[in-house]
Amino acid sequence: EFIKILGRTKMPGKIFILAIVILAGTCLAESPSPAADSPAFPYKAQVIGKGVYVRSGAASQFYFTTQLDEPAIVTVVDKRFSWCKIVPPASSFSWIAKEFVVFDSTQPGYGIVTNNDIRVWAGKSGLGPEDSTSPQCKLNKGDKVKLLGEESGDYYKIAPPNEAYLWISGEFLKYVGPADPDVKLPKIAEPNIPPAPAEPNDVNLP
Repeated sequence: EFIKILGRTKMPGKIFILAIVILAGTCLAESPSPAADSPAFPYKAQVIGKGVYVRSGAASQFYFTTQLDEPAIVTVVDKRFSWCKIVPPASSFSWIAKEFVVFDSTQPGYGIVTNNDIRVWAGKSGLGPEDSTSPQCKLNKGDKVKLLGEESGDYYKIAPPNEAYLWISGEFLKYVGPADPDVKLPKIAEPNIPPAPAEPNDVNLP
């Protein structure tokens, strides 16, 4: 029963504690599960729409490198705001300075990096390496790169190294399922990439 003290109603201690427990349980039951909105990395996602831009950074201000159409599948390894970090699609390529690469005599079609902290830049068809301003990763002495048989000025065109990634707005992706077990998550910090603005999505404009 309730007790009246100085005109106020006082609830006995046991009843008060029980009410708090019931209220807390109700709040937890109504809270959404974060796991439902945040699948574990890496995972596969399907592109939604046509001509969806894959960009060199996590914002629409970064230049796009290629476009994908539904139902293309990409592998997502990380996320920043609403932007998904993906393994570069098959058509992707990168640039590396010639002066830091020598041909691998034991493996034709490959080069060996000769110095440490050598930048690799995100490539785009029709955009020269001098104008490709988005760094993807850094390579060190002894690392190998796959040469794609083209060069422009002082740069070799190469297949994106394992440490290189691209970005796509999560607005244009639909979760499919876990990625293949051999997909590796990023291990190194991104090199001096400008911070992405907290914008909700990509307007999908060049």
